[in-house]
Amino acid sequence: MAPAANPASPPGAPPNRKNPFQDPEAMAAMGLERTKNKTGFMYLRIGESATHWLNSLPHSSSPLLDLGAAYGVHTLHAMKAGRDVIAVDMEQAHIDDLRVRADDYAKSVVVQDNTGPGKLVRATVATLPDPSVCAEESVAGVLLSEVIHFMRPGQPQVVFSDIFRWLEPGGRLVVTTAASQGPKVAEFVNKAGFKLNGERNVEEAIDMISTASGPELVKAAPTFLELPQDSPMRKFVCGVLYLMSTKEVETMAKEAGFKVERCRYVTTGKYPDKTIKGETVLLVAKKPDPAKRDRNIRTAAAVAVAAASSLAVYHLAR
Repeated sequence: MAPAANPASPPGAPPNRKNPFQDPEAMAAMGLERTKNKTGFMYLRIGESATHWLNSLPHSSSPLLDLGAAYGVHTLHAMKAGRDVIAVDMEQAHIDDLRVRADDYAKSVVVQDNTGPGKLVRATVATLPDPSVCAEESVAGVLLSEVIHFMRPGQPQVVFSDIFRWLEPGGRLVVTTAASQGPKVAEFVNKAGFKLNGERNVEEAIDMISTASGPELVKAAPTFLELPQDSPMRKFVCGVLYLMSTKEVETMAKEAGFKVERCRYVTTGKYPDKTIKGETVLLVAKKPDPAKRDRNIRTAAAVAVAAASSLAVYHLAR
């Protein structure tokens, strides 16, 4: 899920200029749909990350895990490809919507040759980090799309460690998150009302509310969780967005035990300013498979022994 831009102005603030993120038609043209909790938007197009996710242990009977599933665009795509999926999102309304969409899709499929679509194994509400989402070594692949930039420092590392435990050996983790590179990205994020890589305190929030509007992100910083639910400050609090470099994301994956296959900047076109390039970090990493490694070592040793024997026979023959 990608970050949303500034919504309606708070009471007494000057009106915002037209925002494409508030126009459903403009968002649809960009391939986006606002999430129900208004903290961001869901991509309606399937990108490169989904391909890597679907190719996770293709012969495994274990399901794939879609973290931050929102309306289930990736979940349904995986089901259509014949994969079973566990979908997780922090918003109950998203999970309810996803269940309806998955049920409608399952009913619409014509079964041929005794094969059918993948199943929605489970759709669960959870806020990461949450170690209870899955059992150990129970999923073949994990997609963590546009989620970790909403987390506080230290939380992504916990989530990566949890995912490592949940994955089968050889399973794949695919991550996309907002990138820190480029002044235009920082400029857009700041205009949207987010504070980069830090938490707003109450004084900053009061100043922000009195001068400009921020996104409807009401649970970004811990200090605001103590405010009453009906507090105007809580309703118009400015969120915190953590932008990361490829090096930071790759380091987190390696520290959790993953073998990184690729980690690079990609362009998804998620910002209205189409001159912004490489605004997303794409990580593809695997959980090492000790059994496969041991088999490879034994095979390599056997080949070496065979080669040495052949060489010895050759020399004796001479």
